[in-house]
Amino acid sequence: YYKEPFQPYLFWKDLQELMEQERLNQDHSFLFSNWQGLHRLSLEDILYFKSEGSRILVATEHESYIYRESIRTLEKQLERFLFQRIHRSYLVNLHWVKNIWGQELTLRNGKVLPLARHRSRELRERLLGMASRMHH
Repeated sequence: YYKEPFQPYLFWKDLQELMEQERLNQDHSFLFSNWQGLHRLSLEDILYFKSEGSRILVATEHESYIYRESIRTLEKQLERFLFQRIHRSYLVNLHWVKNIWGQELTLRNGKVLPLARHRSRELRERLLGMASRMHH
């Protein structure tokens, strides 16, 4: 709401700021629907996604859900939110990674996931990048 006439660029600037805030708010949650309805999960609560044919299993610490999607589409949507493809069937939340050893990745809750050899280097580089940004 503006009390007096204003410059169009001010309105634009405000509108863009509002849209950016809204996008950031929405970006932190993940929406999907299945036979049980529409679900909204916080991205930080999602440990990993596992591809099971034409379906995706969404795993949180206490529950899991299944819905129709391709892992490739998910990977494109979520790579900028610290999710990383670690195997042809798995997309993992990097915040949950505790250890990488050989062809295995261990999450903070003890769950062990397979790590494809050809994805290992990229994963290590990304984790090291995250760590160095946290220390600056």
